[in-house]
Amino acid sequence: MYRIDKLFFLVLLGFNTTYAATYTFSESRNKSINNYLNQADNIVATVDTIQITTDEFYNSYEYGPAFIKRGAESKKKHLNYIINEKLLALYGYSNSIDTLEQVVEMYNSIHHDIMTEELFRDDILENISISESEIDTVVIQKQLVLQIKWLFSKDEKRIFEQRELLTKGDNFDTLYNRELKNGLLLDDRSMTTNRYQLGKKNPFLAKIIDTLQIGKVSSPINTNDGWYLIKLESASRNVFTTETEYNKLRVEAENAIKKIKMDKVSDKYVHNILLTHNPVIKRDAITILKSYLGKFILPSEKYDEWNLEQSLTNTTNKLDDLYKSNISNLPLVKLNTGNITLDEFLKWYRNREQYIKFNKTNIKTFSSSVENLVWRMVRDKLLINLAIERKYDKQTSVIEESQWWKDKIVYSAVRNELGNSILIENKEIATGKLDKSGEDKITQEMEKELSIKIFRLVANLKQKYKIEINENLLNNIQVSSENDPTAIEIFTVKKGGLIPRMPYPTIDRDWESWE
Repeated sequence: MYRIDKLFFLVLLGFNTTYAATYTFSESRNKSINNYLNQADNIVATVDTIQITTDEFYNSYEYGPAFIKRGAESKKKHLNYIINEKLLALYGYSNSIDTLEQVVEMYNSIHHDIMTEELFRDDILENISISESEIDTVVIQKQLVLQIKWLFSKDEKRIFEQRELLTKGDNFDTLYNRELKNGLLLDDRSMTTNRYQLGKKNPFLAKIIDTLQIGKVSSPINTNDGWYLIKLESASRNVFTTETEYNKLRVEAENAIKKIKMDKVSDKYVHNILLTHNPVIKRDAITILKSYLGKFILPSEKYDEWNLEQSLTNTTNKLDDLYKSNISNLPLVKLNTGNITLDEFLKWYRNREQYIKFNKTNIKTFSSSVENLVWRMVRDKLLINLAIERKYDKQTSVIEESQWWKDKIVYSAVRNELGNSILIENKEIATGKLDKSGEDKITQEMEKELSIKIFRLVANLKQKYKIEINENLLNNIQVSSENDPTAIEIFTVKKGGLIPRMPYPTIDRDWESWE
């Protein structure tokens, strides 16, 4: 079925595009406008009361869809689509769309993420140092390509027998090929990777490989799943020929080291915050939460098999009358500074449910998934409170970027409202009475109708609101790619903060239908 109700989140977070990279921090918020900071006027356009700065334009363009970069007048067209979205945002403000609960919650989530990002940058990132030798080591590891083969057996006796055969002069490849004849694939007994990736994914194996000479076989190695004999088949250094490639590799190495160090420091940082507030998850509340979430995310057979409905009934019957009538106010987490209720958790969860995964293998793994999610919510709440306490919500950069996102969220909500109005008008698809082909046909018609509605509304808004563009400033903004038919689609998502999102708001890919 055509789910226009999801459009708000899809437009905002860009989940209709392929992931190409992930970032934990947008480390250089103001690097993009270094060329403009000394200018009194860095406003590239105004739309009534909304000002579009060079910084907002640059980040929107760089993180924006490729279709706009492939044609002529790339920057001008991109700016025009930003203006369209600002016009629709103004329409949303004038109709109080910004006061809708869903809009407010989404804005708060991103605003809080921006605040805590600044908090982390000051408390963690600024204190991390990286030496040239550390970068050089990772560069070499990334260049070192390893080909590894192994023999495996769950039986200790068999693996020692194979080792004895090798000692007596048998060929490793003979034993190796014998294992492959038993229906195994090459990937089951070999790999080709670089030393850095190996160390990242399997540090134990990497340390063993570091001790092996090329062509040599290890002693029997015992792991949780069985016994191994490992052979380093080859090791070659992939030396890059151009300075650009080498510099790119160094940047990647520096970022990789930075992330590893940041993760270690941030884990300790968050742990200390948790210790300070002494959070405790309340048993009755987590039981109710598991049953409630299970109704929506578990197959009915598992929900019944795990007796979650009965568990819910038994737990709610034990509650005080105060909470029976308003269970959303039930404390879920007790802190030495107050409580976090079920309702607060569900509001936090609602903005993240599109990309949260639960382990549904059994009741134990599912319960663990829910509890881990609660701890993540507690972490977020405490970081937000700390950021507000230290007045990060008052910082100019936080206020400015938060406003970009607010305009984007309100625009997205307006677009969603327009889409919902079309969905209601199409009773056939709303009632689910169509087959797949009929549904696809009406969906295409609805998308066309939505484009027409937006076109007419934007045209009217252009008559209502004054628009000014600084053409000279726009022309002087340096971007990485413009008027380039070969521009490729790259989607970047910033993970590791309070909520996964694009680093900066940008225009929708849907504008491509206007080209």
